[in-house]
Amino acid sequence: MIVTHGNGFTHGYPIERVEKRDGKTVIVLSMDHGLTIEGEQTQEVFYPQRKIEGVNSFVIPLAATVTKTE
Repeated sequence: MIVTHGNGFTHGYPIERVEKRDGKTVIVLSMDHGLTIEGEQTQEVFYPQRKIEGVNSFVIPLAATVTKTE
């Protein structure tokens, strides 16, 4: 899953699984992302512990391509 923060920074996180809970879709990541999101503010729990203002967007690409370069 690729997250774009309100300041334009992007981060990618591997997805472990997707499940349904109480009629909602829950995305379970395969690692601790170290972010807390409340309203329009994201805070990095680990280093460097920045606070990022603005709305986040989340994208799950359906396919990816890897090419080898020499």
